[in-house]
Amino acid sequence: MTGHTLDSAGHVVPDVTVRVSTDFQVKDVVSDAQGAYDVEVEVGATTTVTVTFTPPYASGYAGEVYARKLIGQPGDRVAVAPGQTVTVDSALTPPCSIRGTVVGSDNAPFYWVSARLYDQAGALAAETLGQGGSYAFTGLREGTYRLFVPGGGGYRDQYYSGAA
Repeated sequence: MTGHTLDSAGHVVPDVTVRVSTDFQVKDVVSDAQGAYDVEVEVGATTTVTVTFTPPYASGYAGEVYARKLIGQPGDRVAVAPGQTVTVDSALTPPCSIRGTVVGSDNAPFYWVSARLYDQAGALAAETLGQGGSYAFTGLREGTYRLFVPGGGGYRDQYYSGAA
């Protein structure tokens, strides 16, 4: 497997740790100054792999699981056959955050609030439990998300959509 570690605008991001995982093997490599990486994994007749890109801590980029998923979410598996070279590039983005406070009809914050964040495909991206009505999601990939706040205590479920 080969590829380049790039940001979403196509600029090189060097020193990114690229992890290629099969069901029985994990290999880590670090991209060079030109963002190139090359990793060899043992595969069967047809094997699928997961590729994770973790940029250096102070790089200003959020990590991703191919293709464009938050780390910790299931990524798109890539099919690889013996003797085949597959190219997988990253599309890293600056980390984004979504924060807010849930208040009742009297404008008083809820004591505890549960919030769930869903990505554009409808997959659960993150969830949190916040005190004082506040919730925060940090380290997100830029994109459009849907926020769900379950109702309770006489309040209805609430949905909000927007970009991070």
